[in-house]
Amino acid sequence: MSKNPYIILGVPENATQAELTAAYDSLVAKYGADRFKEGEEGAHASRMLDEVRVAYAEAMERAKQASYIDNGLDIFHDVREAIKAGKLDDAQRALDNITERTAKWCYFQANIYYKRGWLVECKKQLEAAIAIEPENEKYKADLEKLKREMNPSHVFGDGQTAHPTGRSYSQTDATGDACCDSLATCLCVNALCNCCWN
Repeated sequence: MSKNPYIILGVPENATQAELTAAYDSLVAKYGADRFKEGEEGAHASRMLDEVRVAYAEAMERAKQASYIDNGLDIFHDVREAIKAGKLDDAQRALDNITERTAKWCYFQANIYYKRGWLVECKKQLEAAIAIEPENEKYKADLEKLKREMNPSHVFGDGQTAHPTGRSYSQTDATGDACCDSLATCLCVNALCNCCWN
């Protein structure tokens, strides 16, 4: 939602789940009775009731995630385990259930894209993670590794290119050999993804 849920509920952003529920109950009681009134007053109350319900759901989800962090729980556990097991669809679903798009969220999204071989999308997510946490050396190092993989390291005088895996091929067929490119991606996958598990 575009509106700040805490403003709609009339509570501070560090409100507890109990405070959120109390504010929600109060607003539902207020607008719940008014929605049956005729004309604009009833229509306004109905709209506000809908906004309050959406705001409460979003604020509670944020409070739940904050509680995980405060209690030392890892909200990315399911994502990490699914990636390790190669269950990328499960990993994506678990990641999509995390509403806060933090630098770590972007980093896990980059890992999923990398495992799928979607290097351009992986690069965008690593850049997004760095934009949020510009001092994170792990993110910057992984982006540099990815850039080296995406851009061949050396072009010889005869038009041959040295691939990061050591394979040489002409620039004209650099994208034509999907099988070898996929193999190269698989061989390099640990360089990027293993950092995630430490």
